[in-house]
This record gives sequence, structure tokens and C-alpha cells, in this order.
Amino acid sequence: MVENRRLLLLCSIIILMVFSLNCFGQVKHDYQIAPGVATCDSLNISGMNVLESILTIEKATFRFKQQFKISRVEGIRSARFYSCNIATGYLILIISKNEYIYFEVPKAKWDELISSSDINKYFIEEIKEMYSFISDE
Repeated sequence: MVENRRLLLLCSIIILMVFSLNCFGQVKHDYQIAPGVATCDSLNISGMNVLESILTIEKATFRFKQQFKISRVEGIRSARFYSCNIATGYLILIISKNEYIYFEVPKAKWDELISSSDINKYFIEEIKEMYSFISDE
């Protein structure tokens, strides 16, 4: 009888762990703070499409870079933040299958986004309509 209860408890814990991973997704963070030398000060992406802009941003040297990925199909799937001055920067998002670049997003907003319990809700309420952007939609 005791063995059955232990087995039931173990199965319940495993089911809860699997359920929580499926509901909340897996988040991977990665960040980097480079030395004071950066090539992003003279970055000019006006007139470029989203793909060209992203490639240009990724080739530049930034003082601060950070990214995360979430294993889900709908909503924000990944986000990258690039900043030359560590105050504001480019926010590159993959939402479902579309890519977006938001300009002059404060790093404080990025920090709040990645620490939010609901990333999609935070994005919609605090970033989506607040900053200029381009997309491949």
C-alpha cells in the first residue's frame, strides 16, 4: 500500500513537471557586455527591409547584447536586444513566424520584458504601440 502511494506521488510530480514545461515554455537567456569600443554608433539601417536591417545590426559591435528563446508556436518565440549606449537599443522579435525590429527601446523595458511572468502580455501593454518598428509582415 505504501509503495502504491509513493508511486502515485512520483507519477504526480512527473506529470506536474511536464505540464509546467509545456505551459510556460523553456526560456534560454544569453547576454554579453562588450568593451567600450563599438561600431554601432554609425549604424544606418534606414531604407532597408527587415532582413537587411537584422543582418546589419548583427554584424555591428554593440556594448550590450542579450537574447532569449522560448519553445512555443504562438506569440513571442525569441527576442534579441542590442544596445550601443546601454540605455536604449534595438529590440528584434520573432512573433509566430514574423520578424520585427523596434527602435530606441529603453534597456529598462527590455529588463522588465525578460523578467515578466507573461512576456506576451508585457510586450502588448508596454512596447508594441509605444515604439517605432518595421516588420516583414
